[in-house]
This record gives sequence, structure tokens and C-alpha cells, in this order.
Amino acid sequence: MTAESLTVCRSAPAVQSLEEPCAALATKRTGCFLCGRSKHERTLCPAREAVCRKSSERGHFAKVCRSAPAVQSSACPSDQAGSAACLAVDGAGSPIEPTSCANFASSLSKAIIAVSLNGREVSCLIDSGNSESFIHLREVRAFGLKTCRPRVPVRMASASSTVTALRHTTASLLVKGHIYENVRLVVLPNSCVDVILGQDFQSLHES
Repeated sequence: MTAESLTVCRSAPAVQSLEEPCAALATKRTGCFLCGRSKHERTLCPAREAVCRKSSERGHFAKVCRSAPAVQSSACPSDQAGSAACLAVDGAGSPIEPTSCANFASSLSKAIIAVSLNGREVSCLIDSGNSESFIHLREVRAFGLKTCRPRVPVRMASASSTVTALRHTTASLLVKGHIYENVRLVVLPNSCVDVILGQDFQSLHES
């Protein structure tokens, strides 16, 4: 064996060791890098118009975000204390502990998930105690949703508690991989989260 052939034999394993990590990396990247789900066409991606809750960039969910977190104010406005604007929710639907709002009911945190409303990620409370579903007025204005007059007044479980529903609207929701078109949402002037899904929506999900 010549010195030249010996050099080639010794260098071969090094080349192979470089190729193996690349092959393994290519194997792992089989899912969509925008939404984190199984690979699909870009036009069918639910995150194509979503706004990331981590970086505030458009086009991907927070759970796959690689950008630096967007700078946020350390204090919440007084009119949003305890609201969903002060409660961060990651792309996987897990609530993140609020850092500046102590008024939010911690007992609700396990019932809050992230859903996509008209292509944008919002926080959502699943509430089986409500017969109807609701949306915060702030989100209606942010999305530019058209509204109609409500059909019935909104009353709480307590006879002494009443809330004046401003109007109602419809929107498309992506919840746990399922798309729901024209979901009716009653507009409330104030709410603990962006969207509350009640029994009317849950009956659609069960069917």
C-alpha cells in the first residue's frame, strides 16, 4: 500500500462523519417550519397569515419561532389589567405566567389555549358554563370585523349580574387543528381573554 492510498483510507471516515449529521438533520426537518405540523403546501398552512406572539412577526406560530422575543412594556394599561393582553400564551396553547398583572384569575389559566381567529393567534377560554361564545371589543376593532345587533341580552349566572352585549359578529376559528367557519361571537366591552368559547361552540366541536 502506497503512502497516497493510506492517506485516502484515513480521511474517508472523517468525510462520512460529516455526512451523517447532515442526513440526520434532513430527516428531522419533515414538518412545516411555519406551524410545526406535518408538511403541507404553503397555501394550506394555517400560520401563513398568523402573527407570532413571541416576535410579533407575521407568517408563523410562536412555537416554531426562532426570533428574539418582541420588547413588551413592563406594566399593563389600567384598562387592560387582568385581560388577555396581559396574559401571554405560547403557540402550543400553554399559558405563560404573567409578569405584571396580578388581577388575572390564576384558576382560569389551565382552561386558556391559543387559537387562530381569521389567521391570527389569540388567547381563548374554553367555558362550559356559558351558553354563548364571546369576543372582546378590542379584538373586533383590531380585526375590523363587521358586527350586527345582538338577538338576546347577555345575563350572568347571578340574577344581579348583567352585561350589555354591544353587538355580535362572525369569524373563522382554527382550534386544535379543526377549522370552524362563521362562528357567532357576541361582542363584550370587557373580557378576561380575547375569545370565550361556550356551549354553542362546544356542540359544534363534538359533532
